This record gives sequence, C-alpha cells and structure tokens, in this order.
Amino acid sequence: AEALAGLELKLPEKIEGYDKMELQVIPKEMIEVVYTKDNHKIVIRKGINNSETGGDVSGDHTEYTNVGDANVGKVTFKGDDEKDPRLAVWTVGSYAYSLSSDELERSEFNSLISDIQ
Repeated sequence: AEALAGLELKLPEKIEGYDKMELQVIPKEMIEVVYTKDNHKIVIRKGINNSETGGDVSGDHTEYTNVGDANVGKVTFKGDDEKDPRLAVWTVGSYAYSLSSDELERSEFNSLISDIQ
C-alpha cells in the first residue's frame, strides 16, 4: 500500500479494542487506514500537503462548533465539544495528516497523534 501511495506511514502498533484494519490508497496522493470496532471507526490519513488539500486531507467537511489549535505540534482539533473532538488535522513538512473518531477522548487523540508519522 505504501509503494502504491508513494508515502510511508507509521502507525500505532495496535489500538485496543479495534481488531479490524483496512487500507485504502489514492496512488501518489494519499493512504488511509480504517480501524473498526463494532459500529465505531478510527480513520487515519496521510497525504500530500499542497494548495489543493490546504493541509486537511480528512475529507470531513462538517462545520464543527468547536475548532481550536493545540500545543501538540500545531494540531487543529475539531468537534462539538472541546473535550470530545471528532477530528484532528496537522501538517509536517510536505505531508498532511488527519485522525477522526466518533468515540475517542482528547487524551486518546493526543496519544495516537504522537504515534503517527
């Protein structure tokens, strides 16, 4: 998948409770990993940071009521509650990343973000 995407993606070794993992690739643009547990998903994306993506490769166009930056290396969290984000987006150099979940808490987002490269 990494060769097809033209990107290397470092992920957490395991996300507790999420036993199923699927990979999707847009050649030379993006790689997406979806972890599934019952009806819950965690979606991690890494793509090219350019004017087209604007640093957000999440594909989530929801207008969240709470959007704010964190001190964790220029990460923007989005959600309807500051303590309960649904989406995190950030860039590192020429790459853009996103992490979305419908059940993780802020501390779990932070922990996963530190494992993604």
